[in-house]
Amino acid sequence: MESKKRQLLKTLFLTLILIFSSINNVVFSADKKFPQKIKWKTDPNALEYKVELRKIGGKSTFTKTTGSYMELSLPAGDYEYRVYVYDILGRESSVSAWKKFTILKAAEPEISVQEEKSRLEKSESDLSIDVAISSVTRESTVELVNVKTNEKVKGTLQIEKTSGKSGGETERATGITFQSVESGEWKIRITNPSGLSSESVPIRIVEPEPVIVAEEIQTEIPKEQKEEQKEEPKKPNEEIQPEIQQNEIAEKTEAEQKQKPEPEKEIVIVEKFIEPEPKLDERQPKFIDNETEPTFLEDGRSFTLKVDADKVSEESVVELFDEKTGETVRGKITVRAVKVTFPETREGNWKLRITNTGGKSDTAKNIVAVGENPANREERIRSEEEARLRAEEEARRIAEEEEKRRIEEEKRRKKLEPYKCKDIFFMVGGGIGAKIYDGTLTDYDSSALDLTANAQIFYLAWKWKWQRLGFGLSSSYFTLDSGTSYYETNSRFITALANGIYQVAIVPEKEFIQATVKAGPSFLMRKISFSDNGYGNTQEDSSFFGYPTVGLGLSFFVIPMKFFAFEVGVDYTHVFMNGFKTGIIEPRIAIGLRL
Repeated sequence: MESKKRQLLKTLFLTLILIFSSINNVVFSADKKFPQKIKWKTDPNALEYKVELRKIGGKSTFTKTTGSYMELSLPAGDYEYRVYVYDILGRESSVSAWKKFTILKAAEPEISVQEEKSRLEKSESDLSIDVAISSVTRESTVELVNVKTNEKVKGTLQIEKTSGKSGGETERATGITFQSVESGEWKIRITNPSGLSSESVPIRIVEPEPVIVAEEIQTEIPKEQKEEQKEEPKKPNEEIQPEIQQNEIAEKTEAEQKQKPEPEKEIVIVEKFIEPEPKLDERQPKFIDNETEPTFLEDGRSFTLKVDADKVSEESVVELFDEKTGETVRGKITVRAVKVTFPETREGNWKLRITNTGGKSDTAKNIVAVGENPANREERIRSEEEARLRAEEEARRIAEEEEKRRIEEEKRRKKLEPYKCKDIFFMVGGGIGAKIYDGTLTDYDSSALDLTANAQIFYLAWKWKWQRLGFGLSSSYFTLDSGTSYYETNSRFITALANGIYQVAIVPEKEFIQATVKAGPSFLMRKISFSDNGYGNTQEDSSFFGYPTVGLGLSFFVIPMKFFAFEVGVDYTHVFMNGFKTGIIEPRIAIGLRL
């Protein structure tokens, strides 16, 4: 019973391991990403580029960039794009033609080997293996990998004829051919262009058996033998025992046939020839000498460089590379690398490198200084100066047009929009002044209340929805008259104060509670006339006094119309006279203009 439980637990444990491995493989495959990028030639006069991208027959999307490439993340399908170029003024200067490209599906190949044992073909060590491979493409690579030595042998896939372009790595292969394979234990490895690969189970490859495919040519019995057999006399007992006679003749004929030499056979050998892959050039290239100061050709982009190098061929790769930026430019060479032509090259200092098809390379010691053809310099400078002047003239013209549009827009706005007030107020009004303590001014005035006049100007510099803050000037004026039968006093009291104003809105932009703080000088001008009690003799005495003054105000401030303001409130003024302190309460009302 316990052994069954242990067996059940082992089975469950192995099942969990297999499920976890499957999930891990799925997640890993789903996370694998493949880079997608489109590139275009840069324009030295371009400010930026706009890329129009669309799926064939679909809607376009637009992307702006300052670089010469754009990274993509697109599903499989056929697409096309074109690039708009914008100059330094932000105007569209050119647009490229539509360019098409295809995003293919990436898949992991699946291998199914029909036999786990295969025999080499003839003495050339060729090998053909029947397999069933799915999720591949004609560009997929296949190779045999030795299980023990890890040696690799490249092969050729046999793609089904019915397979065609299907939008990715989705074709099928039915066989693989290899050359120069040794016996042993090998695995088949398939790698797609996307980088995904898979391996088969180990296959045992054995030496070939001699197989001859031939066709034997049959010969007829000679005519003389037939005639001899025909003319042979019959024996007496043949008529009596015909069956025995026929058996003897058949045995005799068979014996004679065995004694005769066998006729020559025509042997037909069937061969299957596979064209070998091109052999890589494993030689080590060597620079002998090279030109160091080439110039651009007439197009200003490409140039031809004189180079002397050994052990190279037309298939060798020759390139310029910039050690600082890593930029490379590939060129085309002739036999022995007498001349190399480089297209689309910029000015600068470059290194020269040659690489053979086998991967071996050599780098020149000399620095190639790529410059401009002196014959083209003057023409280039003239063209650049003309382009600069045209750009400046265009910029000036655009600026003038922008200024004209701005002025016209301002005029149009002023016509459509009314005058906007700046919240500067001029207020005038009047009130009643009452002296409230010390009674110093009662020496100059016999009345308890006097009429006053007031004026103020202020500016609300800081404005919010519910609050406003400003500053200004204010002035009040009232008369003080008194007298007896012997003298008469006529006084004028004037204030000139600086104001700080704070308003809180009751109705925004319309009604406010206003508080005012005041400070400044006040002036008292007094004139006294004396008489001799009816005898007609009079004398006059005039005096002028100045006193520091402070004050507070609280009022209700209303803007009933755009250019009209109204205020009603009360002010308190404190006058610091010599040795005395006098206070004045002034209820007042004022109206004014708003600018």
